[in-house]
Amino acid sequence: MTFIQTGQQWHFSSELALEEVVWQHLPALLNVKPLRRQFSVEGKVCDLLAANSAGELVIIELKNTEDRYIAQQLTRYYDALKHSEDLPFAAETTHPHLIAIAPSFHDDTHIDCRYSTLEIELLSFRLSASAADLTLSLHDASGSEVSRLLLPDVQSVTQLERELPEPPRKLLNWLSHSSASEYDWVMQLRKQLLSFDPRMKEVVTSTSIFYGRGKTKACCELRKRSSDGPADKTLAYFLWLPYPERRRHVIRMMVNFNLEQQQIRQLLYCRHSYRVSEHWTFPDRPNFMGELHGMPCFQEHYLALLNARESIDSADFVELALQTLLGWLYAIPFWTHTASLLQVRVCLA
Repeated sequence: MTFIQTGQQWHFSSELALEEVVWQHLPALLNVKPLRRQFSVEGKVCDLLAANSAGELVIIELKNTEDRYIAQQLTRYYDALKHSEDLPFAAETTHPHLIAIAPSFHDDTHIDCRYSTLEIELLSFRLSASAADLTLSLHDASGSEVSRLLLPDVQSVTQLERELPEPPRKLLNWLSHSSASEYDWVMQLRKQLLSFDPRMKEVVTSTSIFYGRGKTKACCELRKRSSDGPADKTLAYFLWLPYPERRRHVIRMMVNFNLEQQQIRQLLYCRHSYRVSEHWTFPDRPNFMGELHGMPCFQEHYLALLNARESIDSADFVELALQTLLGWLYAIPFWTHTASLLQVRVCLA
């Protein structure tokens, strides 16, 4: 989690950073149970949904800067959720609780709430520093502190660092059904990809999100699985990597990540969609290939990445895809620069 320090003042680096902290600590901050994040209903996307101790729905809208239209936004979410007939969670929607969280509120927002028939709770947040820790506190309209949360081991960034654009709505909608570990991992993956080169792009299509010079020169693709059942809620991850065996060219491979351990154990060569023609499993495949000759690509690019647990860190695979893309951007054969891979490692922690 990153924050921006300007003088003695601290701020969240983005609205996403604020959302991550509040989502992860909803019970401690607001005494509610988390339900959904970035929930889409009737074309509208609610930041956070939760349930209070009485089982009633709580709608939370977050702003990292003052926004005079936050009350109207919550009203529209209230209407959409109240009239929705098929919500994928159990919560009483007859009288939802509406909460706005922002650093401050415009006078127009107070006027809107004063004359609204709905009760909208306005909570301002403050970040205060002590030693190496930051404290997040929420305050009601009278200025009284509602809750306080310690944020240890924070990382600060300066205004001079490149700020990433907000994640596309499609990605946030996909991740609304993901675990917290997958959400955090994808955000770090996105940061690693977009920070690699100023020409990196994030291209959103109807079915996929590509990262690279464009859709035709990509190094990573995210897409929602199209199979039926529970897998509908998971994402598929594709990287463009050197062909592991004989031929020196780049192929698109689906990667099976262990998001909890930040490891990969299997690559699947997918020529078309999810039809797998070849797969490489770790450590079985390396052990098998180590007994064979004529596999220079596999030995050069993959065997060197195996760690003591005979698996490969996911960050190393992402870095390998980026180094492969580097050959396209600068017309350098990809096998001439991957030797520096282990020296340019960015952990997805």
